[in-house]
Amino acid sequence: MDDEAQTEATPRDARWRLCGVPGCPLVGTIGRAGQWWCYCHFDADTSANDAITRVIRKHRAVYLATVDVRASIGTDGWPRMYRTVQERLLDAQCADLMPCELDASPYRPGRPIVSQWLARLERYLHDAARAELQRMARDATPEAVTRRAPLPSRDCVARMRATLAPIAARVLSPRWAFELLDGIARKPTHAPPPEALRAALDAIRSQTGRAYVANATDEQRARWRAALESIGGTAAGLMPSRVPGEDDEPMETNPTESEAQS
Repeated sequence: MDDEAQTEATPRDARWRLCGVPGCPLVGTIGRAGQWWCYCHFDADTSANDAITRVIRKHRAVYLATVDVRASIGTDGWPRMYRTVQERLLDAQCADLMPCELDASPYRPGRPIVSQWLARLERYLHDAARAELQRMARDATPEAVTRRAPLPSRDCVARMRATLAPIAARVLSPRWAFELLDGIARKPTHAPPPEALRAALDAIRSQTGRAYVANATDEQRARWRAALESIGGTAAGLMPSRVPGEDDEPMETNPTESEAQS
C-alpha cells in the first residue's frame, strides 16, 4: 500500500465500517442481519457480488470520492480533501461528476450542496453496477433476446379474420347520442364537451340515427328537439368529426344577407 492510500484509509477505517462483501471498498451505509452493506451490494443477489465489486473498482476515482467525502466532511482536513477529490475526478476524465449546478439548491443557485453531490456520485456507481448486471443477463441468454416470434400460420390468420369479420360488419347503435340529448334536456346548462357533441351530431345525422328518430315517440322527438335548440349556438360551430358519407343528409344553413338579396 502506498503512502497516499495509507493516508486515505486511516480516517475512513477509523470512522466508518466498510461493506460486508469481501473486497468491496465502499462504506457500509445500510444495515441488514447484523451487517452493513453498501448501496450497490444491498439487496443484490449474492451471485452478483463479485461482478458488482469489479464495476466499483473499475471506477476508482468515483468510489474513492464517495468514501473520502463521507469520512472528511466536517473535519479540519475537509478543505484539502475537497481539492484532492476534485483533482482525482479530473485526472480520471470525470469532469461531469464535479460539483456543479445539479447539486445546488434552487433557492441558492451556484452553491453546490455537498450531500447532493455525494448522492450523485453514489447514484453513478449504483447505475453502473446495475447496467453491468443487465449486460450479463443479456449475454447469458442471447437467444431469449434475439429470438423473434414465429409468423402466424394460414389457419391462424383465417381464424382471426373469421373472428373480426362480425365486428367489422356490426352497425353501432346511435342510442348513446340520444341519451346524451336526454341529459342535455334535463340540464341545459351542463352541455358536454365539443368533441362529444360533434360525435353525437354525426350519429344523429347517420342513417341509423334517422331510423332511430322515426321509431321514437312524439314526446321523445320534442325532448330531443329542445335539447338541440338549447345547444344551437354551440352546435352551429361544430364541424363533423368524419367525412360525410352518401347516406348523410345535407346540412341546412341560413342564407346570408348578400345571398338573400341575390
